[in-house]
Amino acid sequence: MLTVTHITKTFHLHGKSAIRDINLTVPEGQFLNLLGPSGCGKSTLLRIIAGLLPANQGEIHWDRPVRLGFVFQHFALFPYLTVLENITFGLRMQHVPIEQQQKIVSELLSEVGLADVAHKYPKELSGGMRQRVGIARALAINPDVLLLDEPFSALDEFTAEKLRALLLEVWER
Repeated sequence: MLTVTHITKTFHLHGKSAIRDINLTVPEGQFLNLLGPSGCGKSTLLRIIAGLLPANQGEIHWDRPVRLGFVFQHFALFPYLTVLENITFGLRMQHVPIEQQQKIVSELLSEVGLADVAHKYPKELSGGMRQRVGIARALAINPDVLLLDEPFSALDEFTAEKLRALLLEVWER
């Protein structure tokens, strides 16, 4: 499904390569975990795969058009939108009918344990709650590919375990 060929990214300010000559192939239906120490380029590679950051060299190739969901390491929520509006954002951009948006978002708010804070703004939430909003927003669009950049790092162990189970359930569906 995804082929990454000779990807290199250099940040010219520092003159160092964040990643160099990365090659990988991910078949459809597979999980891929990128493991490595802080600063080794995992987030950089995910952002290049998502098309959010250009590579200096190399190529990203998808076998077919895909709808990408991305859960950022540092929330990346719209501060002027409520929890409900943040989760609904991608659905609105896809012109999903309002009734369907409401159904999807209601189910996700319940699944990630945020139904009681749906009308709060990100500044009113804990870090773990913000991360759950990001996960729900990514899942709302029913992505073909879900890119996760340390999605559980801001969560307590109980919530992280619940969301791991949810993501496995979504993947199996």
